[in-house]
Amino acid sequence: GGRREATKVSLMKFGKAGMVQRWKIAEDEEGKRLAEAGLLQRKPPRVSFFLNEKNNAVFVGQVYDVYSGTAEVYCNPSRCNLSKFSGLTLRVIGNGKMYSVGLKSDDDNVEYIASFPTTKGKWETIRLPFSAFRRVRLNAEASDEQTELNRGSITRIAIKYSKPKMAPERDDGEFYLALSYIKAYRTQYEPDFVMISTSQVSTVGLGSQITFEGRPRPQSLPAGVVAFKAEAEKNLRNSGLSYCIIRPGELTDQPGGTRALVFEQDMQDDDISQGRISRADLADVCVKCLLDPRAVNVTFELTESTYAPTARTPTKEISPMLETLKPNT
Repeated sequence: GGRREATKVSLMKFGKAGMVQRWKIAEDEEGKRLAEAGLLQRKPPRVSFFLNEKNNAVFVGQVYDVYSGTAEVYCNPSRCNLSKFSGLTLRVIGNGKMYSVGLKSDDDNVEYIASFPTTKGKWETIRLPFSAFRRVRLNAEASDEQTELNRGSITRIAIKYSKPKMAPERDDGEFYLALSYIKAYRTQYEPDFVMISTSQVSTVGLGSQITFEGRPRPQSLPAGVVAFKAEAEKNLRNSGLSYCIIRPGELTDQPGGTRALVFEQDMQDDDISQGRISRADLADVCVKCLLDPRAVNVTFELTESTYAPTARTPTKEISPMLETLKPNT
């Protein structure tokens, strides 16, 4: 067969030369309408959008109105056809407030908006399916007909911050959102690639040596090998293919199918140091992940249960465990 289409494509990689310059700061249209109607004069929001020293775009400023107001930056992409895609993913770090993405297509009087929360000071990958975008009429000229977004012709992409609807007077109006990229993703029903990594990758950045019974584990991989495995994981995630990354514990030659298996994410250092799994069980999980939609774009540690073989039923069906895992993107 031919080469498979990538499951994700990059729409905006903000570190790329000239990308941030394509974005513009939107005028406060609501404030202008209120002023023209003689209802309210308000200070326009302070908005900046620039590339920082880490090659991330930064959307920062303050909305001054106590009860309402929106800050927005936007881009008018050329030939943006997302008809074969299912949604957007964004890599962001914010200040703990809500933000939104706005899309326009055929009708400039209508916008489709999806909101997302941020965790203060933490990088996150935000997944916004197109089904989550709600239709918003921007003025009286917009049709009342509940038309869907024309994904085949996206003419405008916007990033927005608005004062919260609940207790807006308690919000200081300050916003900060840094963005690494915006991508479009396809619906995928099985992984393109299953990678066997190592649970020791999970300890990268923890600054601790993996030990077993108080001593360095004899079969622990050299630090250089772990670094290469971590780099390989990163390259796979950025490849555009759908993937499943399995981080097994220490491999053994014990027979498979005799113990319950443990599927974990964000496993603690002590648990990683003691985790083991048979090669037979690992091979079985790999084959099953190739055919399971729940394994798409997930990374997890895989070990066998530390309970006695008779205490827990051996794992036969892995789908319930995969169901509990959180996709990366």
